[in-house]
Amino acid sequence: MDRSTGAQSSQSTEIHRHSSFWGRSARLGGGSGRLITVSLSLGLASAFALAAGATALGRAASPEMPEAWTWLFPVIFFCLAAPVACMAAWALLVDRSTVRGATSNPEDSIENRWYDRAAQATFHVVLPVVGVGAGLASITRWQADTGLLLMAIAVLMILVFAGSYLWAKRVDS
Repeated sequence: MDRSTGAQSSQSTEIHRHSSFWGRSARLGGGSGRLITVSLSLGLASAFALAAGATALGRAASPEMPEAWTWLFPVIFFCLAAPVACMAAWALLVDRSTVRGATSNPEDSIENRWYDRAAQATFHVVLPVVGVGAGLASITRWQADTGLLLMAIAVLMILVFAGSYLWAKRVDS
């Protein structure tokens, strides 16, 4: 048996022995339980603040019907903010090498290359479209609702990115 192979297999066993489904945090110390507890605590606290802020902004924007926002707080908190905030806290705290089955170098994956190509294509398509659109709007003095215009640009970016990603995936397959 090759010495380097033996070292590699013992290292692999060592990593597998110290890995778990949820992983561990080098920053926090301890096991998965501590990581999950801290992630949930940070996530729920930040989700509460986010939901309270969104509700306060909503009430301020529509003072004629503040009661409509009362039932929106739990919806924003439980359905939108809490899951995302808890997941984000976990992602910031977990040590990737302790998560069982995690890719060791995701930045070297084929999916990351597809993502990079799609991001570049999106930039190169959307920038001229927005520039030409801004020029035409200035020349023709066309007025548009800012919110709708920004939403249309966001939808354009999503569609271009999705199409570019699928194209890159198809080309490489």
